[in-house]
Amino acid sequence: MKIIDGKYQILNKLGEGFGGCVFLAESKGKKVALKQLEMDREGLSSEEILENFKIEFSTLTKLTHPHILQILDFGFDPKEEIYYFTTEYIKGTSIFNATRDCSPQTIEEFFVQALRALSYLHNQKIYHLDIKSQNILVGENSEGHPVVKLIDFGLSGFRKPGFLAGSPLYIPPEALLEEQLDSRSDLYSLGVTWYECLTGKNPFAASNLQTVLNLKRSWNPPPVSTQSENISSYLDPILEKLLKKNPADRYHRADQVIRDINWSGGKHYPLETDATALAYLPGEGQLVGRKDALENMISFYERVFVTRTDLKCGVTISGPPGTGKSRLLKELKYYAQLRGIPVLENKESLQTVIDRDCILLIDDADENCFALAEQCMLLFNRYSILIVLATEYPKTASGIWHNISIKNFNQAEVAAYISSVLGMSDPPQYLIEELAMRTGGNPLLLTELMHSMIQSHQLFDEHGRWSPSRLEDIGINFEKMLVPKTLSEFCQNKYHQLSESTQELLLYISLTKAPIYRQDLIKLGISEKLSDLRELQEADLITVDVSGEIHLINPSFKDWVPSDFDKVMIAKIHENLGRVFESDATKTIAANYHLGLGVSDYKERFNSLLKYGDLLCERNQWYDAVKGFELALDSARHADDQVNARMRLVRALFRAGQHSVALKKLEDTNKILKKEKENPQRWRWVQQTLREMGSIYIKEGKLDLAHETLEASHILLEEHEDNPVEEMILSNLKASLLMREGKIAEAA
Repeated sequence: MKIIDGKYQILNKLGEGFGGCVFLAESKGKKVALKQLEMDREGLSSEEILENFKIEFSTLTKLTHPHILQILDFGFDPKEEIYYFTTEYIKGTSIFNATRDCSPQTIEEFFVQALRALSYLHNQKIYHLDIKSQNILVGENSEGHPVVKLIDFGLSGFRKPGFLAGSPLYIPPEALLEEQLDSRSDLYSLGVTWYECLTGKNPFAASNLQTVLNLKRSWNPPPVSTQSENISSYLDPILEKLLKKNPADRYHRADQVIRDINWSGGKHYPLETDATALAYLPGEGQLVGRKDALENMISFYERVFVTRTDLKCGVTISGPPGTGKSRLLKELKYYAQLRGIPVLENKESLQTVIDRDCILLIDDADENCFALAEQCMLLFNRYSILIVLATEYPKTASGIWHNISIKNFNQAEVAAYISSVLGMSDPPQYLIEELAMRTGGNPLLLTELMHSMIQSHQLFDEHGRWSPSRLEDIGINFEKMLVPKTLSEFCQNKYHQLSESTQELLLYISLTKAPIYRQDLIKLGISEKLSDLRELQEADLITVDVSGEIHLINPSFKDWVPSDFDKVMIAKIHENLGRVFESDATKTIAANYHLGLGVSDYKERFNSLLKYGDLLCERNQWYDAVKGFELALDSARHADDQVNARMRLVRALFRAGQHSVALKKLEDTNKILKKEKENPQRWRWVQQTLREMGSIYIKEGKLDLAHETLEASHILLEEHEDNPVEEMILSNLKASLLMREGKIAEAA
């Protein structure tokens, strides 16, 4: 099967839209939708096609809404010479096909979901401009309930005089006149689609294109209720207004349509559900209050990849927890991808061979990451490299690292944040001051407080967003709201709001080293906790994707939750996870990790941790292997186990570039060996360990230490037995040592 960019395996074609074909693809066991740019389109140059493709991706990066397809990745495959981007994959069908056997009531519910998505889009001055049946999917959410998703934003940023884009059956009349398109244009197209789903036929369908266009200009469809006795007449004026020829006579906003449905049909659809209201919180979508930091990052990008002032550059983004460092990394990722620069994002990338210009982005970097990054910049001089590490504290090493410091929001930035949520250009001053004072301007805590306010309907009610005057008149009772002051307190508050059963489920999800799915809860013997997933979702602690994989929304829980639990309970959960994962060949690494932290049998626990480290070494994941062997060393009870773990740790440390730490570990090992040397039962183990240390010293160029340890190994061997095989091994090592010293004649 075809592989795109070395990571996406194409499974089958899903469809095509303006600017590209869409395929079902798989990467690391997860299905995604991959849109591949098609350069051949009549009337457009390749430059215009590519630019529009990038605009579509850029538009999607700003959107996070339950009824809009989520963007994942963008890239260029140099071998296939194609651009692509990926989104979440929704297993579903077009809204027309999905509603063939549905009642008008069910169809209405689907279109209310679509109206909420359009309301969100239009609030951000984004217009879809290709609304039609094929671009509104109906699938299922993680709980099996129908969910509507808008897809294909290929026309959202497209403008070219004289070029009629879109589907003739759905485009509004003003598109034929090349007039300005806006929210009213989307609502017209949605009205056509709704009429089509209710009646089973597009109202403007005709035998040829010219007739279709003429109908668009001069003909009005009959009232929709006349097409079927099952369609209520209250929909007639609503569809009629959506399909007005003059945009000025149509609805101007999507929420107005929902209001009229409620008023005329006696319905009670909220303009925003909790889930759609929370989409207005700046998170993965809009970037708020970080303009200067982003411009600084872009300036370093340009120095490396545009002006070529620097061949390589290291940048740290430093700031307190919750200030948005991860969000800035993602913004730089998108910026680079749109300009054709590959982006690597994991710590192992620091140890790979760089064979092209690239950016390395590492979140939550520690000292090991800095050491590896510095080594990477020293070793690779052929290609341009920008390394950006996000960390709590700035790196002060002179001449290598440039620091971008980000702080909590000031009042002006808090105001901008509130504006983005409420859709107000001038939010009430008291609200700005209260939120700034109560959160200290920390973006994560500010989001959490706004989240609580939305869920308690103090910012939104069933009538939609509140106006500034209404907020001033009614006010917000902050005294009843618990505002966390730190991330730890944030996690603690969230945790203690859960039921006891759900707390335990959160611990399983937080501790797992491998992807965990709904079906794993059954294998773990906690199937009764499936019902608790809803509580975690409603608390916005997890998401469950269409494959059933459970994701923590806030990774802070991985660091906090375990410290708040009984050690015996944690060990038991680790063992349960390990037993489930050991039957899955793809989760062997995770299985050994969990068994090493959970089982009560000492030997099994120790050997599992060694195996965990060994498997990571086989994958060249030296950074994580170091942590694995450190766990093994901490758990070792006996001298031989300590040395065994320490020697593995030393090898991983050297490969990870942490030479000084590795040498210190070898010194500690030598001290243990000297104590054991006089033990007649331990001489062979000591002798072979010294020989292995000598081998490591040779490889690392520590020749004096190599001489010392090999000689000590040889003396021990002579004192205790005549062993030709071991003698030969030592002789070969000594020859290697002499060769490294340039003593070729002696080595021979």
